[in-house]
Amino acid sequence: MHLTGSPQSPRFRPRPPGSGPRSPVLAFVSVLVVALAVFVLVLPHSVVLPVFSLWALSAAVCAALLAIFPLRTKPSYAGAAWDMAGAFTLVGCAAAILGELEPIIEIIRPSGPRSKMND
Repeated sequence: MHLTGSPQSPRFRPRPPGSGPRSPVLAFVSVLVVALAVFVLVLPHSVVLPVFSLWALSAAVCAALLAIFPLRTKPSYAGAAWDMAGAFTLVGCAAAILGELEPIIEIIRPSGPRSKMND
């Protein structure tokens, strides 16, 4: 162990209260959780997993945009946003792999005009 003559400052310092961008991150996460809860409560169960996949991938895009255009000029916040984008991408890809495409096709498929002959 090599000792130096000058004391080194600690690498990680505790943040004083109210000094970080907690409110934008908290708002971002709360909006995403509320959207997911609405998806689960409103959509049919066979469609929830593919919609969750699209939701997670769009959340990854939003997190990447937060990393590209940081609200503050500190690079550590951009790194955390990139981590969130990677996590959302991983979750979205896993949901896409586990989900089935047939229920989505049935919902999206355009039905032809109804014939009034049998009415």
